[in-house]
Amino acid sequence: MTDATERARALRRAVEAHVHDGSVVGIGGQNISRCATALALEIIRQGPRDLTLVGCNLSLHADLLVGAGLVRRLECGTGNLERYGVTHRIAAGIQERTLEIEDYDHATMIARFNAAGSGVPFGMVPHLEGSDLLRETAPAGTPKFATVRNPWRPHEDVRVAAALAPDVALVHGLSADAEGNVRILGPTSHDPELIRAAKVVLCTVETMDTDGLFTTETTGTVLPAVYFDEVLEAPGGAWPTATPGAYVHEDAALRQYQSAAKEGGAAYRRHLDQLLARSTATS
Repeated sequence: MTDATERARALRRAVEAHVHDGSVVGIGGQNISRCATALALEIIRQGPRDLTLVGCNLSLHADLLVGAGLVRRLECGTGNLERYGVTHRIAAGIQERTLEIEDYDHATMIARFNAAGSGVPFGMVPHLEGSDLLRETAPAGTPKFATVRNPWRPHEDVRVAAALAPDVALVHGLSADAEGNVRILGPTSHDPELIRAAKVVLCTVETMDTDGLFTTETTGTVLPAVYFDEVLEAPGGAWPTATPGAYVHEDAALRQYQSAAKEGGAAYRRHLDQLLARSTATS
């Protein structure tokens, strides 16, 4: 394990190099598991603005970025923390019209990521046939969906959505080996599709396994090193959400966060400052 000072420097350098004003940021993890909070808090320290956040369920780390005032728009399926309720800063931003949002379902977001990862301009979304989502437009008035003709069945139309390639994706895993292969226990969520689609992927892990994942571990999902631009050791990098195989989510901390996020204003700012101070002390 590298020392805390070097870990903090590496995190700072990675964010400084890859997250900028106007970046489209892919949000990995989901609900209360493997939210890349260490990366989100470092982004908040550096303060790039006008971010667009994209993902299936925009969870705690997305709510942090919105609460810090760094986000302009969202493209997502939902925003919640499972049993702890909605992501309150995201909900407030939508209600107050300080956030633009394009509403999709999870399967469509994955189709869009898969299309970008495959190098094609759109993904097929036939499951949306009959859905009200097909009638929606983006905030700019442009269509969110289109219809193309199946070249092998000339009388069949197929619904499609544009490919989505984030500028940078934020994910968190359990461990990584010396080559940069990353191991995840438990649900992978949409992370495999997201990392293939993103132009740059930043991944934090609990530990670096210098013995090699493929010789010492036989469980979980291993995501290949070729997809990662930075793999950073960050113990507790998903706290207060869970990292399966390392720790469970912290109930009290999530309840405290949700209370402050719901209240907003000075109460939220104080809580965010406490999270920033804690992450500095424990990095």
